[in-house]
Amino acid sequence: ESKEIKQGIHFSQLFCKQDAKLINQYIQGATIQPELPSVELMARRKDGTSFPAITHIIAVLEEGMVIRFLGLMVDNTLRKQQQQELIAAKEQAEEASHAKEQFLSTMSHEIRTPMNAVIGMTNLLLDESPLESQRGNLKALKHSAENLMGLLNDILDFSKIEAGKLTINTAPLSLAKIATGLISTFEVNAQEKGLKLSLDYD
Repeated sequence: ESKEIKQGIHFSQLFCKQDAKLINQYIQGATIQPELPSVELMARRKDGTSFPAITHIIAVLEEGMVIRFLGLMVDNTLRKQQQQELIAAKEQAEEASHAKEQFLSTMSHEIRTPMNAVIGMTNLLLDESPLESQRGNLKALKHSAENLMGLLNDILDFSKIEAGKLTINTAPLSLAKIATGLISTFEVNAQEKGLKLSLDYD
């Protein structure tokens, strides 16, 4: 209150104990270091509650003696709250992203196990000299299972991309084999609809 200011108040009393110590150290060395650059300190209200305040103080010197101090205090509560909200939102987003990665990774690994069994059993059936009509179906089944396995690997690659650990592998491939596999995959569906699928390549 104005009457309290008139009676005199030491400005270190405007701060909480831990920061009042810093203020007193600054006052003692103010003739050598006149300026206390902007720093966040805990300011103290009359009722004893505190709040963060950006504080800047300059000592006015005459003939090497401090005659007064000029100071500025800005309530930093709102900005502090916004920073905490941003940090909390960032942590929630990171947790959600981590949960998504864990889910995708777990599901991919869980599905890979039966898919490996499907591919393995298909290979066994192909090795048992099946009928020609069965061989085509088995090859289509194997191709579809391998495609699905490739999709599962792609899902796992998403987590590698986010972690910056994705590597590009260069390997030879047969376009004719890929095209033939696609034809065999969709041939049954095409026949059911009375459609004929044909493949012609050089």
